[in-house]
Amino acid sequence: MAYLPSPLSKLSMTIASADLLQLMSFIARLYEPSTQSFIERPEVVRELGALLHADFIGHAVWDPVSGNFEQATQWGRDAQIAHDYENYFQRLDPMWPLQQGLCKPTPSDALMDRKSFHNTEYFCDFLSKHRIYSSVDFFLHDAGPVKFDYRFATSDPRKCFGDREVALLNILRPHLVNEYQLRLVARSRRWPELTECSYPSFIVRPSAKPEPNRNALALLSGLEAHDRDVLHQLLVSVSLGASWPYQWNGFNVCVERTHEENSGQGLCRVHLLAGTVGSAAWLQQRFSLTQREGEVCHLLLKGMADKQIAKKLSISYWTVRIHVGKILEKLEVDSRSAVGIAVLKASHGVEPPSLGVCE
Repeated sequence: MAYLPSPLSKLSMTIASADLLQLMSFIARLYEPSTQSFIERPEVVRELGALLHADFIGHAVWDPVSGNFEQATQWGRDAQIAHDYENYFQRLDPMWPLQQGLCKPTPSDALMDRKSFHNTEYFCDFLSKHRIYSSVDFFLHDAGPVKFDYRFATSDPRKCFGDREVALLNILRPHLVNEYQLRLVARSRRWPELTECSYPSFIVRPSAKPEPNRNALALLSGLEAHDRDVLHQLLVSVSLGASWPYQWNGFNVCVERTHEENSGQGLCRVHLLAGTVGSAAWLQQRFSLTQREGEVCHLLLKGMADKQIAKKLSISYWTVRIHVGKILEKLEVDSRSAVGIAVLKASHGVEPPSLGVCE
């Protein structure tokens, strides 16, 4: 069962019961593992288009280094529209500067009055050519280092998106973030040399103890009792359909819902994805370090001396030395100076893509 945020009383004014049923159906599809974006899955994206009364959905990933949108995809129009936007028209887009920094879905009519918008080069030479009029813009900040944008639009020049669509998209926010992260998990399974997914993962069944995979066992072995208890409560609450935080101890939390092969009963998997190469969580995941070893290794990469690390983590100098020895052993290097090289090689090796990389 997909989680639907509460309270629903605030939404009843704008969302009909039939819409909620359709919404639940779409949310359930987002939890099916796939290497493709839901926009690239026709039977799934059509459900969202029908729900939002939109006949165009555009999607692109923001690259903060270049300051541009990349990897543009779309549904509902010719593929040329994504190519043209990515390569030229994004620089003329008057909506993006107004949408940037907003943390909620926003109708285009609320960003700029329609008459002024229709006089822009962006609309006249681009959108009108592809029959795109009113839209809802949704820039997601919640997927770790990766930030991405959705545009939901209509070819009906009389339609105005409003409170109903905003309410639906606010409900969908955590599920769209989870769908992106679940896509990375599905892609990681394409590497046959990996006996298990390299992400720490747990199978969670109702009234049963969570079942960790090999990487999750390594993670658990390095946790303090309090952190293990917090993680256990998180896993149990997710299995019961409750909401969950986007992050736990530096890991992005991703939920997959499938079925048992034999019985057909529902099955929940919770994956912990390290977001940033070189972070403590990423080091734990990639090299099977304990939580404390990950923290020490992260500070080593920052160039800190052992005494500085001891002060930073409030542990003794000799405890740091012990952790450094374990780190060198697990990274299979002989010196502290080689740690950075090992991490660099690992970040470019054959492994599941980190959250900082989207294929």
